Amino acid sequence: METSQVVVHGSIDPDGILQVHEPIPLPPGEVQVTIQVIEPISRPRNSIWDVMERIWADHRTSGFIPRSRAEIDAEHNTYRENLEEGFLKVEEIQKECETFRHVPKTEPEQGS
Repeated sequence: METSQVVVHGSIDPDGILQVHEPIPLPPGEVQVTIQVIEPISRPRNSIWDVMERIWADHRTSGFIPRSRAEIDAEHNTYRENLEEGFLKVEEIQKECETFRHVPKTEPEQGS
């Protein structure tokens, strides 16, 4: 008799029932199950506060100087002015196009 062995992953519920997380690629029939406990990969979980403190510490170490309120406001105002200029140009182009829509088309004269 040929012996097949397959490794699949699963978990044990609190009530002791084994849950297999994937289909088992074997034909129906009797099987023997051996359970091996897998240690979970421990990844340090950082809270948002921990992450922010690390960022602030990196900034202090690197000499990072944040922009002042005045610098941020100046950049914001420049952006807003450029945007307004763009809108005005678009309006001019739309008006120009509107005048051309109302100009009657002239038929070319045919030679005799």
